[in-house]
This record gives sequence, C-alpha cells and structure tokens, in this order.
Amino acid sequence: MFATKQHQRQFEQSPERYIPQYGGYCAYAMSSGFVVSSDPQAFTVYQDKLYLNYSLSVRENWLENKAQFIQEADGY
Repeated sequence: MFATKQHQRQFEQSPERYIPQYGGYCAYAMSSGFVVSSDPQAFTVYQDKLYLNYSLSVRENWLENKAQFIQEADGY
C-alpha cells in the first residue's frame, strides 16, 4: 500500500531504487561486520539509497558519521 498514486508510480518505474542496502539489515551493525535485524521506522535515504537501522536511537548514532559507516559496511 502506498501513500499516494504518485508514490506507487515512482516505485513501479524503478523498484530497485527502494531496495534497502545490506539486505535490509542494520547499516550501523554492518559497519562492524555484524548482521542485525532492523526497524523499518528507523530508516534514512542517503544519496538515493535506503538504509535501515536496528532502532531509532541506533539510527541517531549512525547519522552522526554515516559516510564512514557506509564505507566500512561496504567493505563487509
């Protein structure tokens, strides 16, 4: 279910854009090599990519240095 028809059309035009990074696992944990579940409410869209975090509080930590954490997570 989408909030608007426009959102649905955007998704249908490029669904790959909405696939969460790291298989939907927590981006912060992944930066340390750990696979941890995530909360769909704890999300960030950064440079046209969707990142999820374990919780809203973990998301706050991740946001403080997201570029570095992404680089580290990409290494895993």
